[in-house]
Amino acid sequence: FYLIIFFLFLNNNLYSNDDDIKNWFDRETNIFHSIHQNDDDNFRKFIKRNFAVKSIAYGLIPQKILETADEKTLERYIQSFEKHLNNTVFILASNYVNSEINLIDIDLKGDVFQLTSEIKYNDNSSRAYWKVVNINSSYKIIDIIVENTSYFVTKKNEFSKILRKNSGNLSLLIKELDKK
Repeated sequence: FYLIIFFLFLNNNLYSNDDDIKNWFDRETNIFHSIHQNDDDNFRKFIKRNFAVKSIAYGLIPQKILETADEKTLERYIQSFEKHLNNTVFILASNYVNSEINLIDIDLKGDVFQLTSEIKYNDNSSRAYWKVVNINSSYKIIDIIVENTSYFVTKKNEFSKILRKNSGNLSLLIKELDKK
C-alpha cells in the first residue's frame, strides 16, 4: 500500500515539474518575442534571468585556469562572457524573427531537463533542444542545440583554441571576447 502511495506521489510530482517547466518555457518565449527587437536592456535582463551565465562561463574553461586565476580576472571574465552570450543569443534569435516556438517534449535526465521545441519561421521549421536545470527554484538554460549544433560545445572549442594559442592566459581570452 505504501509503495503505491509513493509511486502516485512520485508520478504527480513529475507531472508537476513538467507543468512548471512548460509554463516557464511558454512564459519566457512569449516575453522573448516581445522584447527581442525592441528593448536591449530587457533583452539583457532576459538573458541574465534565464541562462546559468556563471555555470556556463566556468564550464567553458579548464578547471586549472579557474583555480589559478585571481578573483578580479574571474569577475572580468564573467562580465565579458555575459556580454558575449547576449550578443550571440541576439544574433541567433535574429535568424528566427517572427517565428513561433512550440514545446514538443520534456525529458528529465538526472537533474537536467531537455526540452524539445519546434521553431517555425516563414515556411520552414527546425528543432531546438534546450538543456535546463533548476537552480534555487529558478529554471536556467545551460545549453541550446539548434540544427545539431550545441552552443556549449561550440564555445568550449572556440575558447580552448584561444587559450591554447595564448598559453592559457585568461586575460587574453577576455580581450578576445570584448572585441566581439
